[in-house]
Amino acid sequence: MKNKHLTWLYQELPKLVQKSVISLEDAERIKKYYGEAEKKEFSTILLTVFGVTGAVLIGLGIILLLAFNWEELTRPIRVIISILPLLITQVLGIYTLWKKKNNSVWKETIATFNMASIGIAISLISQTYHIEGDLAGFLFIWMLLSFPLMYIFDAHFIAFMYLIGITTWAGAVQAEGRHAAFFWLLAIIFIPKLLISYKKNRYSNISTYLNWIFILCFTTAIGIVLEKVLPGLWIIIYACFFTTLYLIGFLWFSEGTTVIKRPFQTIGSLGIVILACIFTYTWPWREIGWHNIRNESRYFHSVAMIDYALTIILIGVSIGLLFWMIKKGFYQKIMISMLPLITIAVYLLISQYFDQYWAITKQENMILLGIHILYNLYLLILAIIGIINGSKNRDITLVNANAFIIALVISMRFIFVENFFENLLVRGLIFIFLGCCFFVMNFVFSRYFKKGGVKHES
Repeated sequence: MKNKHLTWLYQELPKLVQKSVISLEDAERIKKYYGEAEKKEFSTILLTVFGVTGAVLIGLGIILLLAFNWEELTRPIRVIISILPLLITQVLGIYTLWKKKNNSVWKETIATFNMASIGIAISLISQTYHIEGDLAGFLFIWMLLSFPLMYIFDAHFIAFMYLIGITTWAGAVQAEGRHAAFFWLLAIIFIPKLLISYKKNRYSNISTYLNWIFILCFTTAIGIVLEKVLPGLWIIIYACFFTTLYLIGFLWFSEGTTVIKRPFQTIGSLGIVILACIFTYTWPWREIGWHNIRNESRYFHSVAMIDYALTIILIGVSIGLLFWMIKKGFYQKIMISMLPLITIAVYLLISQYFDQYWAITKQENMILLGIHILYNLYLLILAIIGIINGSKNRDITLVNANAFIIALVISMRFIFVENFFENLLVRGLIFIFLGCCFFVMNFVFSRYFKKGGVKHES
C-alpha cells in the first residue's frame, strides 16, 4: 500500500472505532498488519537535493579557482592544495558519523563532498607530477576509492554515481581496444547496497531508484563488456537476461503499485518485446555461431570465457525461474518466459546449418522464413494472452500495452518488410486473414465473457 494511502487509513481508524464500525482491537490488528507509515517529509528530500547540489557546485568552483593561478604555484603548494579538500571532507565525515549519523541530509552532502574531493585529488596530483593516464584509468581509481562511501555514509547519490561511473569506465576501456571484464567484479561490489535497501523496504523510493539505475547500467554494460568472440552470443544472453529480470520482478516485486515501482518487470517485458521484434528480421541471424568464431588479435579469447560463463549462468537462472514459476502455478506467465528456450533452439539451428561462407540457398531461406513466422506468432500470441488477462483483471494498462504490441507487429509487417511477403497481393491477403481471425476471436471472447458473467465495457 502506498505511504499516503496508509497515512490516510490510520487517520480514519479512530473515526471508525468511534462510530463502532470496527473495534479498537481490530484497529490495532490493522496497524500491526500494515506496519508504521514511512515518514518521508518533502522538506527532508528537498534539503538532501539542495545539499548534494551545493556540494557538487562547490567542488566545481574549487576546481575553477585552482585553475586560475595553478601554473604560478610551486609543486609543494600544489600538493597541499590537492589534498586539502580531501582532508577537510575526512574531518567533516568523522564529525557526521559521530554527531549527525541519523541525519540523511548531512550524510548525503558530506559523502558527495568526499567523492568530489577524491576525484579532485587524483586529477591534480596526476597533473602536478605529470603522471600519464587516460579517462578509463582515472574513472577506475576514482570509483574504486569512492565506493566505500556508499556503505560508510549509507549514501544513495554515491551509489548512483558509482553505477554510472563503472559503466562509463567499461565503455572507455572498450573504446581503447582493451577488455572491461573487471566490470563484473565492480558490479558485484554494489550488490550488498541493493540488498540492504531491500531489507529496509524493497518498494521504497530509494530501492526503486537504485533498481532502475542498476538495471539500466547493467543492460548497457552487457552490450559493452561482451568480448564477442562467438558471434551472436548476445542474442542468447539478452534473451535470458530480460526474461530473468521479468521473472524476478513477477516473483518478488509484483506488489509495486505502479509501472515505475516495478522496474524489473517493466524493463524485462520491454526488453522481451523489443528483442522478439528484432528477431523477426534476418540480420541478427547472419554469420553467427561457432562456424564464424572470431580469431583476430583484437579479440581476447581468454576473456571470452567470462562471456560463456555468463551465458551458462543466465540460461540456468532464467530456465530455473521458469520451472519454479510453473511449480508455483503461474501458468499465465509461461508464454512471455519462453523466449530463452525459443531463442536458444533457433541459435543452435542456425549455427548448425549455416557455415561461414554461406550464400542463401532455398533451404536456408525457408529456415529464415520459419524463424520470421515463429517470432511474429510469438509476439501475437503473447499480446493476445496479455489482453485476455488484462480483461479478466480489469487492468486497462495491461490491455493497452498488449494492444500496442499487436499494432507494432502489424506496422512492422506493413511498412518495414524484409525479403518475405514483399508481394502486395500476398501481404494484402495475409492482413485480411489476420483481420478475420481477430473478428472471430472477438466473437468467441465476447460470448465467453457473457457466459462467465463478466461484463465487458464498450
